Amino acid sequence: MGFRIQCRTAVGEEQIRIRLPSPWLNHFDQSLLDPDWTRLHVWNALRAAFVGGPAGNDPKDLTASRPDGSLDDDTSPLRAATDTFTALVCRGCCCATGDLSELGAAQLAAIRAAAHVVDGARVRLTDCLGPCDQKNVIAVRHRLMLKPGARIATTWLGSLTTKGSVPILAAWLSSGANPAALPAALSPHLLDRSIKRLPDCEITVAAAEASSSGYGRD
Repeated sequence: MGFRIQCRTAVGEEQIRIRLPSPWLNHFDQSLLDPDWTRLHVWNALRAAFVGGPAGNDPKDLTASRPDGSLDDDTSPLRAATDTFTALVCRGCCCATGDLSELGAAQLAAIRAAAHVVDGARVRLTDCLGPCDQKNVIAVRHRLMLKPGARIATTWLGSLTTKGSVPILAAWLSSGANPAALPAALSPHLLDRSIKRLPDCEITVAAAEASSSGYGRD
């Protein structure tokens, strides 16, 4: 979705269209996985100056739809209430490429199969998640079933470069991906907090998924 200003003549002909920063796109027009509401600052300033209303973000703006028509994970109680986890699978510059491409394909298939048997679980391909020296990277976002939309933790895993890790990861995901029940075999793959990774507002949807989902420019 996009925020824009349009000026039309009395007979409805468009004279000018000014496209404003969208919370769903970054500065390079890449689709963001999570909205960056700070990008509404221009819209908010114009609205306050010419229309009036509350300062800062209008609550109605925060329910804006993604380009594919779905609501953001954390603002849709009907959808978020059934989420247990969302697996973000990195498909940036280094993950699942070269010698790791065959393993990456098997890994993705196993993750999707595991998510398929868990109510509300989803799998999303993303652009680079940050720690490129830790390929293959997967971030698993956990949500609390009893509190719609609440995100309770994110488990970051990296260096998943062996075939043996695939069934272990898949078994954990298919059981609901409880962060407190992470298999011991996956513990060495946990990314330390000191390792740089992208904040939520900078994670972008992988190009292939963006085009298939309808994400993109307005």
